[in-house]
Amino acid sequence: MRRKGTVVGLAALVVLLVVGGVLAAWRPGDAGLIVGTVTTDLYPSPLAMDTRDGRAIIDGASNGPGAHLYVLDTRTARLVRVRSLPQQPMYFNLGTPLYDDQTARAFVVTQGNGVGTLTAISARSGQSTQASFTPPNNGQANAVAVDERRGRVFVLSTSGLSTYVSTFDAASLRLLRTETVSDSALLFGNSSTGTSGTPIVPDARTGRVFVGHVESNSVGVLDATTGRLLRTTALYPRSNLVQGSYQTVIPILAARLGRVYVIDQKTGALTMLDAASGRLLGSTATGPYGWASVVVDEHDRRLYVFHRNGGASLLDAISGRMLRTLSQPGGPWGLPVVDERTGRVFFDGFRGVVRVVDGASGRLLRTVSLGAGFIRYNHITVDESSGRIFVASAGFSLTIGQTRPMPANGSVSVLDGYSGALLRTIRLDTVPDTVAVDARNHRALVFNMGGGTTGAADPWGWIPSSARQRLPFLPRPRTRTAPGSVTVLDTSKL
Repeated sequence: MRRKGTVVGLAALVVLLVVGGVLAAWRPGDAGLIVGTVTTDLYPSPLAMDTRDGRAIIDGASNGPGAHLYVLDTRTARLVRVRSLPQQPMYFNLGTPLYDDQTARAFVVTQGNGVGTLTAISARSGQSTQASFTPPNNGQANAVAVDERRGRVFVLSTSGLSTYVSTFDAASLRLLRTETVSDSALLFGNSSTGTSGTPIVPDARTGRVFVGHVESNSVGVLDATTGRLLRTTALYPRSNLVQGSYQTVIPILAARLGRVYVIDQKTGALTMLDAASGRLLGSTATGPYGWASVVVDEHDRRLYVFHRNGGASLLDAISGRMLRTLSQPGGPWGLPVVDERTGRVFFDGFRGVVRVVDGASGRLLRTVSLGAGFIRYNHITVDESSGRIFVASAGFSLTIGQTRPMPANGSVSVLDGYSGALLRTIRLDTVPDTVAVDARNHRALVFNMGGGTTGAADPWGWIPSSARQRLPFLPRPRTRTAPGSVTVLDTSKL
């Protein structure tokens, strides 16, 4: 009887192991959402989304030499084309690429050996064309922007104490004009200062291009069709600059409101310009809080200035009048996004928290815990067509000088765009960094950083380690280094 009981017990254990392994490997909830994953360079980022053809153009490694451009079919999660970019000896050579909806092409600028290269890649075919140019005075090409309504591409270059803007025809890549915008050096800094993250911002509605430069404390205004400099608008006094730091002058465009905003990082003063003329309208002191982030809620005509001490200022976006000061002693508010459909503003509160604020009143509506432990950074993306908010969480605390491997155990959380309620958490064996949404084709693209460590496929991972030690015949878990990748999710199944 004892032998029979032992045999039955072993048989039950085997059945339990097999069934448990199958169930653990199955994970039907998340598996049904994942269309596929493609491998890229280490740090993929979205350049453009062509929703008509279901294509995404991806930069594989925006910070490194020898990067690639990928054209991805978002419907099937398959790569259509891979294109190599020239070598990039400096960090800012690959500027902010933008998409021209008229020609269905994305533009990037690179430079090597003193020669700049403007590359246009088609989202539909994956074919690319290039035009070489020489930045003035042996300068450095830094950023690119597009006015698709007028068919113009603008490349910003710097040389010594001078700043230049070269205007190209978007269809032929022919150089039309190069204009000296400022005789002061332009410094790059934290892209969280504005919604664009680049010091050159076209306004397709008014046909103006705004260029910020630091040491002259001004914004240059160009005609988008001709590339000619129309005026230079002085901002705050030079004495307000933060000496020796990465100070920025980044124009923040609110096209529907006809306003351009610039924040003074030292004093917290917000300067407002007229988008049609570039004329200075006024300045509002929001408080000496140091480095700040700005977001415009065009839906409710509100403007937020977020300070690194955890506080925020709420202003009227038309008049610039201060409405109220928000206090959040629990920590920094992080980078905000606005859901224009609901008038809700979502903030990364760090430590696995997202805060939801009413855009009109600035009242805190909800604090959402993502339940993913200590998370240093979350990237928030709005899908207004479905009323969903996607939050990419790396799942670890990244510190400067970190030498230990970062675990590839991130996730994507889905929130309701009105209430902010947590609807679902999608676990990924990756390090999610950014989410881009293709609403027309019901797709969400998760851009995963490479270098994280993750466990290789292990059907027995559901068994506690203490129990596995008593089962020596089971294979031991292995780890691997996760590559950079893009995971495509089917949002129609959410």
